[in-house]
Amino acid sequence: MDKEKRKEFYAKHIIVDFDDTLCIHPEDKSNIANGLPNIDLINKLNKLFDEGFTIEIYTARGHISAKNRKEAEHKYRQVIEDWLQNYFVKYHSLSFQKPFGVIYIDDKSVRPDELELIDNLTKDIV
Repeated sequence: MDKEKRKEFYAKHIIVDFDDTLCIHPEDKSNIANGLPNIDLINKLNKLFDEGFTIEIYTARGHISAKNRKEAEHKYRQVIEDWLQNYFVKYHSLSFQKPFGVIYIDDKSVRPDELELIDNLTKDIV
C-alpha cells in the first residue's frame, strides 16, 4: 500500500469498543442480549459508515470467562452479531483481539460521552 493510500485508510478508519461503549450494561455484563444500545454513538457511526469510513468493533469479552481468544469468539460472536444486527449497527468487522486492560491510554481516544469530538475529528476527512 503506497503512502497516500495508507494515509487515506488511516484517516477513515474508526476503532470502537463493544461493551459499555456500543452496548451498555447498567447491571449484568454477562447478559449481552439485554444490553442497552448507545443510540447516539450508533447513529454517529452509521453516518460515518455511509460516508465511507471503515468501522471496526473490538471486544475484550471472554478474557475472564474463556480459556483463550478463540474460545471467547466461539462463545460470544453470534450473540454480539445478533445484538449489532438487532440495533442496526453498520460495521465492517468484529474482532475479539482487544487486549484486556483496566485503563487504555491512547492519543486518539474518544469516550462514549464525548461524541461531539467525533465530528471535530472527522469533519475535514469526509
